[in-house]
Amino acid sequence: MSFSVRDGDEIRPSFPAPDSQGEDSEDNDRDYGLDASHRIPFILNRHLRRYQRQGIKFMFRRCFGGGSLEGGAILGDDMGLGKTVQVIGLFSALLGKTHRAEEDLPAIRRARYSPEGSVGLFLVVCPASVMKNWEQELDAWGYFAVGRLYKTERRETLQLARLGRLEVVLTTFETARESVEEINSVRWDCVVVDEVHRIKEPRSKVTNAVKSIRCRRRIGLTGTLLQNRSVFKGPKSGYVCYVAILRHPREESGA
Repeated sequence: MSFSVRDGDEIRPSFPAPDSQGEDSEDNDRDYGLDASHRIPFILNRHLRRYQRQGIKFMFRRCFGGGSLEGGAILGDDMGLGKTVQVIGLFSALLGKTHRAEEDLPAIRRARYSPEGSVGLFLVVCPASVMKNWEQELDAWGYFAVGRLYKTERRETLQLARLGRLEVVLTTFETARESVEEINSVRWDCVVVDEVHRIKEPRSKVTNAVKSIRCRRRIGLTGTLLQNRSVFKGPKSGYVCYVAILRHPREESGA
């Protein structure tokens, strides 16, 4: 089955919380507001560093702020500073998650069986080698209805997505290249492209397929931003947007 949620409040991984110093300490002790209606739940927020909250707020403002129906953002770093968990934080805020099993799991079940379906549907395009990591991170940090648009699971996932029974769908660059028409049969609220620098070659079939996915909100993630500026140039890129480069606090302070 491509639909997968946990049925109870299982033991969660023990993630190290950030150092509680200064402004970080104040923000760790509560939900973190992106605007009047969307908040990063405390259970996730307490593990985030300030630059990660800033990354989430950056993506939110550029793609969803003020009720925007379109937008773009590229989140880049060169150190592996937790871009995946920042996207999960964004999804959590947009979907109204609490990260409490007794609240999130019933909401997922209601969405699965109600005529209206889920309140949002997000597509993540990533290399096949990191798809499992995305699944593990989504499972570790919260409770989401996740489907894999991949190989034998493709047809079932598409059906569930069209019915609004999923919240996050994971697929690969190769699947996007082969099945872009099927992908475009679903109405996506946002498309997130992990390792977006892979679509810098304008003539490649993967590049053309990913850029042709119909969605008004697009987010790119990359760890090689400065080495791959060409992917972000001009309207033909499909990612006309603002760019944020994350820096670790030690790097900012010159340590």
